[in-house]
Amino acid sequence: MLKTKREIELTRIFSILFFPLLLFNVLGETVLQPYRDQARVAVDITLVISFLLLIYLLIKDKGIGFEYKKIYLGFILLSGIYLLTHIINDNFKENEQLLLLYLTFAFIILTMKIKWRPDHIIIFGYIVNMVIIFFFFHWINNDYTLKMYKGIFGNSNVFATFLFSLLYFQAINIYNKSVINRVLFLLGTALNLILIYMTTSRAALLSVVVILGSWLLLKFSRQLFSKLFYLVIAANFLFLGLYVLLAKSSYADTINNLSLRYTQKLFFSGRENIWGDVIDFGMTSPLYGHKVGIHIKEYIFTSPVYHVHNQYLQVFVEVGFLGLFTFLLLLFFIWKSFQKNLDCNYVQWSACFFLGLLVFQNIEISLFFNMQAIGMIQWLIISIGVSMSMQKIEYNNHEPNIRRRYRGKLLSKV
Repeated sequence: MLKTKREIELTRIFSILFFPLLLFNVLGETVLQPYRDQARVAVDITLVISFLLLIYLLIKDKGIGFEYKKIYLGFILLSGIYLLTHIINDNFKENEQLLLLYLTFAFIILTMKIKWRPDHIIIFGYIVNMVIIFFFFHWINNDYTLKMYKGIFGNSNVFATFLFSLLYFQAINIYNKSVINRVLFLLGTALNLILIYMTTSRAALLSVVVILGSWLLLKFSRQLFSKLFYLVIAANFLFLGLYVLLAKSSYADTINNLSLRYTQKLFFSGRENIWGDVIDFGMTSPLYGHKVGIHIKEYIFTSPVYHVHNQYLQVFVEVGFLGLFTFLLLLFFIWKSFQKNLDCNYVQWSACFFLGLLVFQNIEISLFFNMQAIGMIQWLIISIGVSMSMQKIEYNNHEPNIRRRYRGKLLSKV
């Protein structure tokens, strides 16, 4: 018991230090100097520390853990495909990029293996509330900017991505047993939603709608909810194809005018001009792709954008159909892990945010290289759900009693 209490305290201390570090890393996406450069260095330091901690946990646990075997398999296969592409295309000048990707994988696995508890998540929630209050007053001081508010970031879409990622840590804590905490997190969530709306980021707003819709469907039918992953993935690829085709059709102007009237933004944002070219380039090496971290300006020299704006297309260009299939397989394994413990509120919200993130990745890129610091927070959201689902822990409104079902046995844990 003493060892267990010590481990809990160490995990709590780690969480108190860990989350602010992730938030500091996000300063690398802002316009603030010298913090911008310092934060980008801190991202690399965070990844190296995560790798070392993962090695420690693997040694301590004497293995990878039976319950994580499918997720590990997904990461191993995806890593293997990236390595194969690296060797076949003789991309040894990109060794640093490949190493960075592998360190990101290590970070994700580490956060999935950590035994997160409600007191860790509520600490994260308090910190997020303070961040949101800061930006809310910053918004007020900027004369209540009603369109494309970007805070201290250089781009309103990046800022919206950050706000959207923080929303999880507020929404999940609304279920706290304490009435005061419920009110605080409810207000914090409301302020965050206001800020997201003021960014006018359609990708973030659409993701929020998907999250809320998924949550409502979960309350109505778990069986239907379990099918949402397939629906979201299919809808993503259908949208990708239709978006490119509609842009070339006679209906393009009509659709643009309707979108401009009701959303103050054109429906066709310029992505339609690059996605077709990206697909054409990917098809020049469709099986195993070109190289890790390939930049759009390396093959579309006149591209008006800095990245593909689609995570699935980016993976396809990097590692071809083999890599894209393996990436989707990894996402599927993560989705199936959530289904093991949907009685837990944390797992429920992680699963809903996971679906929102899958939709978001069809319009932006944040899981790996682009917006990497924000992507690490998004992976933390996913990992918390995986961790609590794998532990088979049931939390009842942050009650102190925790029950763990593991391999058919009911164990008590204080």
